[in-house]
Amino acid sequence: GDALCMMASSLRSGYSFMRSMQVVRDEMDAPISEEFGRVLDELNVGVSQERALQHLQDRCKSNDIELVVTACQIQASVGGNLAQILDTTAEMIRERSRLQGEIGALTAEGRLSAGILIILPPLLGILVSRLSPGYMDPLFQTHTGIMLLSGACFAMLLGILVIRKLLAVQI
Repeated sequence: GDALCMMASSLRSGYSFMRSMQVVRDEMDAPISEEFGRVLDELNVGVSQERALQHLQDRCKSNDIELVVTACQIQASVGGNLAQILDTTAEMIRERSRLQGEIGALTAEGRLSAGILIILPPLLGILVSRLSPGYMDPLFQTHTGIMLLSGACFAMLLGILVIRKLLAVQI
């Protein structure tokens, strides 16, 4: 987001797209400066802007970079105010990041509950076995006990999958 704002400011002040990328390379910290440096190196040896940005997207495998590259490619083919496009994209990236943090906070209780529910049955089984030796023997030595234990393990695995699915919110 900060790199996009820096590029947009550079474009508004009259710099070209390539020069705005140089500003980001010179002013930002790694890894973004290194990636923009690679794009500039490719542009300097004659690779087209579209292909250099595509290589950036292939290297980074990030939804944010994909969004930026797509916006730049659309602007290059259709035209428009690139500085405004980059500002809008930066705002969208910041908002997505904020939402991810908010979702992480809202699902923290669910993740903690899931962890407790996963750990509790084996711990209680070990505790009962230590406090009262032989009490759990029918569970492990009879056919009915093994069936019940298998059913409980299956139900736990199913519960884990359901909880993971419920907590996996994507933006």
